[in-house]
Amino acid sequence: MAFAVNITGETAHSGMLHLRGEIIGLEQVEAACKRIADNAPQALAGALFQEMEAIITDSKTIEPRVPVGSPPEDKHPGTLRDSGHARMPRIHGAVVTVEGGYGGPAIPYALAQHERLDYRHPHMGEAAKYLEVHFLRRALTMDSHIAQDLLPLIEGQPPPEINVRAISSIQTAAFKEFSKAKLSATRKGWRTVGGDY
Repeated sequence: MAFAVNITGETAHSGMLHLRGEIIGLEQVEAACKRIADNAPQALAGALFQEMEAIITDSKTIEPRVPVGSPPEDKHPGTLRDSGHARMPRIHGAVVTVEGGYGGPAIPYALAQHERLDYRHPHMGEAAKYLEVHFLRRALTMDSHIAQDLLPLIEGQPPPEINVRAISSIQTAAFKEFSKAKLSATRKGWRTVGGDY
């Protein structure tokens, strides 16, 4: 794509300088802008999904790690760790949402493990705030990672395919359960994390 501005000038009898500008290649620029606008939500969805997967992976492998538990106190060691997930992106117009976390049906347990700083975990490196710490750490460079992921789109390549789906009734029920657990934790005075980031 070529884009150039041609400016010519001449001095008028009044001592004024008259400039004339012409944009060469404007049609290509307009076409590129349309292509980017049409594909940006899909490309952003892929980039955000990769970031969420990285946060979940970090919370399983880098301290503070998600608690695993051990018998006899924990009847199902590893269940919380294994429930870590990044949900497929949802696109609503220009808004892209990606969610991830832990708990599944055991959201109250996951929330307590995340928020209760007084819990003692038997395995070295496991601690509360196992998700929040990694989100905040990655947030420092997330914009540059996402920009790098969007660069191919700007350069004219199509966005990667990603399966964007609607919210299922199971996800809706899980969200309602999480909201109840979060409200309960807030009433108990536990610090919680939430909102749009």
